[in-house]
Amino acid sequence: MEWLMGAKIECEAPNEYLYKFEGNFLFKDGAKAPLDPDQILLKGSSLRNTKWIYGLCVFTGHDTKIMKNSSDAVNK
Repeated sequence: MEWLMGAKIECEAPNEYLYKFEGNFLFKDGAKAPLDPDQILLKGSSLRNTKWIYGLCVFTGHDTKIMKNSSDAVNK
């Protein structure tokens, strides 16, 4: 992964567990900042009561946690 704003993300592979996320922000100076579910917004979430935010899309399309967690329709 390329450096973006002086940092890059190292995280788990896409999975269906909505309330589990493990990863790190890796900074060019060698520092690390852990990422867990408290720092993740899922598709359709709203963020309120804040003046600004930096955002980054980690997984898209069929790799999102919502899509991985969905099940196929049952045939009758």
